[in-house]
Amino acid sequence: MKGPAVKRSHVTALFAVALTLSACSSVAAGQQAVEVDSWGDPTVSGCAQEETQVGTMSVDLYRYPARQISWDANNDPGAERGPYVVLSNSKDQAYMNVPLTVTFDLTTDCDKLKDFHRNYGTKYQAWLDDDGNTTSKWVELLQYVIGQPTEQTLLAVSQKYTYQQLWNDEAVRQEYKNALQVELPKQSAARTGGVEYFTNFQVTVGKPEPADERLRNARAAEQAAIAEASAAQTKATSDANARKAAAEAELAAAQAEVATKQAEANKRLAEIAGFGTGPEAVDAWLKNQCIQKAPACTPWPQPIIAGAR
Repeated sequence: MKGPAVKRSHVTALFAVALTLSACSSVAAGQQAVEVDSWGDPTVSGCAQEETQVGTMSVDLYRYPARQISWDANNDPGAERGPYVVLSNSKDQAYMNVPLTVTFDLTTDCDKLKDFHRNYGTKYQAWLDDDGNTTSKWVELLQYVIGQPTEQTLLAVSQKYTYQQLWNDEAVRQEYKNALQVELPKQSAARTGGVEYFTNFQVTVGKPEPADERLRNARAAEQAAIAEASAAQTKATSDANARKAAAEAELAAAQAEVATKQAEANKRLAEIAGFGTGPEAVDAWLKNQCIQKAPACTPWPQPIIAGAR
């Protein structure tokens, strides 16, 4: 009897070990997990870091991001939501779309992470799925902690400006960013009992634009008209400059021709002056020119021969 009993005990032990090993779970890169002992009263018993093999059949893992988290409010595929819609002040009022991205980190401190799981993860059923992907419940939690304070901050800043300023003034976009950098750490902590579960906020704000397509089209038409007028002005200026340059070139050529002829005249006068002054000097110069050009030149003026016809 003792033999079979020992054998059954040995098999039971091996089966328990096999169950334990088969229940092990892994925590992938970019994830961290809270360990919940599910036997008896559920107890948040510990944490598992990324890239670890942990857990037994009595422990459930609830996964959370271990690295930078992104809250995208834009028209990109996979964004958590579309751009925020704000209203400019009453001086020149219009609804504006404000695209942005906020990045931040969830605490990796085990005690704080366990508290976060107890107080907010379980309230919203908000954690990553077994493959580490975000879920609609996780987005719902971020909307409460991050999304709503972001919207409130944008609305407050927008009331200070006209829609034209929100649309075209780079300083306003910088003010959005600065205000969010200051307010998000405070407001997110205020929504989680004053505890900073989320830290290291970084904000990027895109260019706001009117939500009304008619305003965008009117602006595009205005810009096209300005560009067309500018191009026409540039062409007119270019044509005028070309005409001016051609006239100046023509004048310069005429002046050069006059200068050349004047130089030739001065040269000739200087040559004539070498033969004296008055008409006799001119006559002597002409005779000299005749001889130089043709050695057999007939003296000029030719002598009058009596009886010659």
